[in-house]
Amino acid sequence: RFSLGVGRLRLVRQIVVESALLGLLGGVVGLGVAHACMNVVKVMAPPGFPRRADIALDVPVAVFALGLAVLAGVLVGAPAALLGARDSVNKTWSGVVGGRGRNWLSRLLVVSQTAMALVLGVGAALFANSLLRLNQVEPGIDTDGLAYMEVRLPRSYGRARPGSVGGGCW
Repeated sequence: RFSLGVGRLRLVRQIVVESALLGLLGGVVGLGVAHACMNVVKVMAPPGFPRRADIALDVPVAVFALGLAVLAGVLVGAPAALLGARDSVNKTWSGVVGGRGRNWLSRLLVVSQTAMALVLGVGAALFANSLLRLNQVEPGIDTDGLAYMEVRLPRSYGRARPGSVGGGCW
């Protein structure tokens, strides 16, 4: 685009906007996956699961997540846009084709990203393994012959009555 005569500021602005839109798209996809996972949790939850009907995506949290995704897109796209618009076309292509150039920052980012992905992958695998092993552990409580009872008290039960001495039932 730069070689076709687009100004540097316009090029930077376009790349930053594209990065922000990609971040927004990633955030929307992430919220869609979160919504689908919540529906799966609702369906798979046992019948006595507390507050199963209250499981929902919180709107302020969703807005915050979208804002964070857009911010991440801008923060990732802005340095690339500034570096790309700073150099001339000949310098940029000479670094890509065979020169070593100043690509130390991009190499550092690639190595850091790979290391973080490896750590996250190993952590997820260990968590899944622990979860599977935890599912097979006996809880240590013998539930045979036990009865379950739920008692619901009215909200006013713990409050002091007018004219009484002392507090309510604690």
